[in-house]
Amino acid sequence: MSDDTHQEVGPIEHTPPAQESFGPFPENPNDASSPSAYDHPEFYNSPAAYGAPSPYGYGYGYAVPPQGFYGQPPNMFQVPPVMQPATPLPLWAAIRQLPRQYWRVLTHPKAVTFIEEERKAAWNIIWVQLLILGVVQALAVLLIVFLEFFLFQAFLPSATMSVFSQALPIVAIVIVLITIAFVPISFFFGAGIYHLIAKAFGGRGTFLSYCYNYSLIVIPISILSVVLSIIPCLGSIGLAGTVYEVVLLIFMTMGVHRLSGGKASATVLIPVITGFLLITGLYIAYFALIFSMMPHN
Repeated sequence: MSDDTHQEVGPIEHTPPAQESFGPFPENPNDASSPSAYDHPEFYNSPAAYGAPSPYGYGYGYAVPPQGFYGQPPNMFQVPPVMQPATPLPLWAAIRQLPRQYWRVLTHPKAVTFIEEERKAAWNIIWVQLLILGVVQALAVLLIVFLEFFLFQAFLPSATMSVFSQALPIVAIVIVLITIAFVPISFFFGAGIYHLIAKAFGGRGTFLSYCYNYSLIVIPISILSVVLSIIPCLGSIGLAGTVYEVVLLIFMTMGVHRLSGGKASATVLIPVITGFLLITGLYIAYFALIFSMMPHN
């Protein structure tokens, strides 16, 4: 081609496709032009960040599966539930709400149920529940003692029964005091063991919140077990209540301590399995001792 037809063409600038789509890159790569997800997690986990409401109704964007914080797949940005500030109710209002709380906890076995209940935690309502449980168990034990007394009265001589009649009031008072004292001891012993193991796994909850939610599980199930144990042919239902109590404790540990399902299950099952093995070993040792004392030909 001739020189007069030749045209000078300047350098062609190629804009990267990413820059065309998303705007210019910052001159300083270390200068973040957008807020950090760790500084503003509420923005990145809100439906408004994606321009549309959440299709699952959980308050998260469409990139987060519907199962929420507990059970999300790994390698995904997560924000654990925030610890709710304690706003305990007045004592009489808390007592009136106990039946409704028991029903909600027993019929909604989810971690979020206990997250919502922990803000009502207070020591006074915990002690009121322990007193109620102690009275119920003491009445049940007294009923068994009096039934045995009338049963012995039909078979033992009158002279022996007169001694039993004089000692019965003292025995009843001692049984009531021991039963009422044993309830808080066993309660705080069990809650303390679970709480310490959860802390070892990285739990974030307080002992007050754990004891409060622990009482919402243990107190109603224990009262139902005591009532059912008195009714003939219904005592075996207590075993099902124990199994369901373990399930609720796992969800409760997940909610109060913000733990995953695996860590919460280990927190609850380690003491349960250890106690089962210990009791089984004691029974085996007891029967072995009885068998060794029996005469052999």
